[in-house]
Amino acid sequence: MFILFYREGYLRTCSEVYTLDEDHILDKFVHLTNNAIQRYGENYGNHENGNQLSFQDLEKYIEANNLNIDFNGKIRPRMKELVTISMQSVFNF
Repeated sequence: MFILFYREGYLRTCSEVYTLDEDHILDKFVHLTNNAIQRYGENYGNHENGNQLSFQDLEKYIEANNLNIDFNGKIRPRMKELVTISMQSVFNF
């Protein structure tokens, strides 16, 4: 099995603040990041252009807001690990 994980990527975001409140549990603009759905949201693009952030833009956001998150050291390696596990789960060895 061979998996490519590109250095550059992007994250899809929602138009609304994430919540598990019962009043919003079915709100697709809170829970689904699919652009085909988000583009119809009232707040689409209000936070990020096209409701997406590049990895680089995310790092800038983390830094600008003094968040204690190590994207390159912790998050990105975990993403790679989860992709690998997901692919292994369906790969016929």
